[in-house]
This record gives sequence, C-alpha cells and structure tokens, in this order.
Amino acid sequence: MFVKPALAAATIALLAFAGCSSPAPSAGSPSAGQSAPASAPASAPAAGSEVSVDDFLAKVSAGMASMKTYHVEMTVSGAGEGKLTTTGDIDAGVTPPNQHLTMTIAGKPVEMIVVGGDYFVKGMMGDGWVKMPAGAASSMSGSSGDQMSVLTNNKDAFEKIVLVGSEDVSGTPADHYRVTMNLEKIGGSMASASAAKTMTYDAWLDSEGRMLKAVTEMGKITTEATMSKFNEPVTIKAPTEFTEMPS
Repeated sequence: MFVKPALAAATIALLAFAGCSSPAPSAGSPSAGQSAPASAPASAPAAGSEVSVDDFLAKVSAGMASMKTYHVEMTVSGAGEGKLTTTGDIDAGVTPPNQHLTMTIAGKPVEMIVVGGDYFVKGMMGDGWVKMPAGAASSMSGSSGDQMSVLTNNKDAFEKIVLVGSEDVSGTPADHYRVTMNLEKIGGSMASASAAKTMTYDAWLDSEGRMLKAVTEMGKITTEATMSKFNEPVTIKAPTEFTEMPS
C-alpha cells in the first residue's frame, strides 16, 4: 500500500531534516549560554571539503535549539501510486512536539494532529477524526519525539558529510551539505522503512544552523522539504470530537 512507505519515507526525511526540540547537552558539550571549547574550529571548512559528523550535528543541534515553531512543506515521490505532499506547522517548544499537518496521499487529502504524543487522523478512515492507538502511532511516526537524539544515537550510520558550498535559499544565504547515511546501521523502524541500503540527503543550513531546505534520496523515494516561518505564533489543539481506533 502506498500510504505506509510514503509516511515512513516522510518520517525519515523529517528526522534527517531536523524536526523538533533540542536535546540536552551531551557529556563534555557546552550547555546553553556557555562558550564552545577553545579547540573548536575557528573558521568554516572550504567548499568541497569533508565535515566531521560531530561538527555537523553540533550545527544542526544549535539550529534546532533556536527553533520553537516553524512551517514545513514537503513532497515525497517514487513511493508508489503518486506523490505524498505535506504542509503544516510544528510547535517544537514542547516535548514531544505538537504538529498539525495536511497531507495529500495519492490525491486524497489527509489531516493529522499530534498533541501531547496523541495522534489524530482525518481522511483515512472516514470524514471524522480518529484517535490512533499508541502502538500504531509509534509505528507511523518512527520517533520517540526527540528526533535529534535519534540522529545522535545513530552517529555510526553517517558515512560521509561534504560541504558543497554556499547557496541562496529563498533569499537567505545557506551552507549546502551533502550527507550519506547507512540505513543498515540505523535501528528501529527507520531501518525497516525502506529496502534501500543508504540514504543521501542535501541539507541547506542558515547561519544559525536552521534547516531551510532538504532533498532526500532513499532508493526510489525522493523527498523535497522546506522549512520557514521560524518562531512565529502557532496554536495546535487536539480535536474535541473523535472516535478511538481499536488497538
């Protein structure tokens, strides 16, 4: 069925893309408000040079720390019966993040709201809201809610990161990185979401490390995503009327 692999691909794209609250500083790393160690690189790497996983994750983590809310637009293609498009808002100021997304799956509109870790879906099983059981929601999301931790805990899966160069994304200067990950080294549902062995994605980060754009290649599945409207007011509430899907 188209829906499941497409949603899984979208989930992995968002994980790689950056999508939630910042993690607690790891041992030996500076906490908020502290200065970086004296041994930190004094200048940015040159275009075409390889970047360490630690440096890349540190930049993404810093960007995520400054993103309390944002807007995302994403298209997933090559997963089967058409394109999956997603647009919506994320409130990353809470853990797990609240989300309100509108998707078009094989031409059919589907709406999803995530509040306090509860998943509500409309359009997949009738016209009304359906609250998904915890197990099904976890399977679909593939995430514990702290997506930066997912990336950090799978550092061994990063095979290569290259700084392609500086480019413009919708009028904002950004550093373009090309990242290759070994999916066989990623545990959990991320590993089983695709038959592909590797995932390549191009990421554009602004000066604060915030992800402006990402293009992901995972087997035959291509995901294009953009993020904008950083820290603008967002209100996401759970539906007041819904039915519960049996476990």
